[in-house]
Amino acid sequence: MTTIEKHFAEILKELNSNRDASLDMLLRSVHSLIDVLPIAAALRPVQDHYLLQGLLFAQAEIQFFQRLRKQSEQKRVLAEYSMRQCELQEQLQAFQKGEPPTLNRVFFESGSTIAHLIGMFANALSKAQRKRSAVDGGDPEPLQSTIVTNNLTAVTALAGLVANLEPVQGRLSMKYFGFFPFSEDDQNPNWRQEGKRFNLLAEDIETCDSVFATCSNFSFLAGPIVGGRDNCLTKRSMYSGAARWDDHLKRQFYLVFHFQKLVPLFNSGPRKFESPQQSCGCVFSPPSKDLGDAITRWRFAQDQDDPVNSNEFDGSWHDRFRELSAKDRRSDNIIQFPVEKFEEATSQNRVRVPHELSQPWLEWLKYSIGLNILISLPEENPGEAFECIRNEVFRNNGVLDRTDLGISYAIRNDDSAVSDSVVHLEVQR
Repeated sequence: MTTIEKHFAEILKELNSNRDASLDMLLRSVHSLIDVLPIAAALRPVQDHYLLQGLLFAQAEIQFFQRLRKQSEQKRVLAEYSMRQCELQEQLQAFQKGEPPTLNRVFFESGSTIAHLIGMFANALSKAQRKRSAVDGGDPEPLQSTIVTNNLTAVTALAGLVANLEPVQGRLSMKYFGFFPFSEDDQNPNWRQEGKRFNLLAEDIETCDSVFATCSNFSFLAGPIVGGRDNCLTKRSMYSGAARWDDHLKRQFYLVFHFQKLVPLFNSGPRKFESPQQSCGCVFSPPSKDLGDAITRWRFAQDQDDPVNSNEFDGSWHDRFRELSAKDRRSDNIIQFPVEKFEEATSQNRVRVPHELSQPWLEWLKYSIGLNILISLPEENPGEAFECIRNEVFRNNGVLDRTDLGISYAIRNDDSAVSDSVVHLEVQR
């Protein structure tokens, strides 16, 4: 029985017990159907040839659709902010005026957070296309830009709306609705093929003007954390490509995620965060000994403005991360680094991967440009959440001050973050 059939079965059941209440329920359902029917009518000819069979019937509930609904309000807020503040609005305005595109190549990464942005961009682009066609009196023209993507929703949402749509080579993951150039595990991968695909994706990113990426969790000291080997290596390849950008090109890398995904230096206060799952791994390599020492010095520094509670830090995720900087790692440390085995195996198989794969996150940050970190605030008590992020920035900068990296995090929209519902961070050197 389909969802619609179940819905109307409930209505019929209500009709037999409470006619007044069920009539109101029926009217609401009719209005919902009016909204849905045009979409159903457009999809019916496609499904007549069973071209939607996998999506509609292969799985009772595709995991990606569950992710799409989870924290949907925060993802919508991130999409709106990205449209306004991350050059996409200017792209649409130039297109509607018939001017050359402001962005020639844009990369949209896989994941439900980026899917919200893709959908919003596609809808706005479609409206701009219709307006431009009405003024010109001709057939609708696509945006003369290239979208590079490993996100399946970008293929379905933007087909016909942009002149060039380039999906990344790789297998389709139904979990993320994304194309991944790497296998899920490292038992028997084709190392030569994976090494070549790593290089190809990095080269694609190198040519992009803007990149929109996300993560499962984020640490200011460890960088992005994601689930699965395939996802980790895909992201590492993306960051390797962005590391090649020249300063004068003014290219931008937007890392977007919602508040709960932040991994604090230690858990304190009323706010709850989503701790990284054991299946998740760091995109970058383990910390250097210098960073481990800096965390230790920060840990024992009794800062009067922010006293460190040893009981809260000891045993935390970042405490385990600090331990990995030691020469001899503890065997029971559960934090994973898929890039380590990938680097070792590609070297043994004589596959040239011309990137510094052993580079930790902060080293990448020191020598790369254009990183923007966008964190959406929850609907409930956004001011409290913003203060929590400010405290985290302060604490992590305290660690960075004890290194010789010469970098720090800064909140770009400090005065408007709460009203924006998004905290926009950048790196200062």
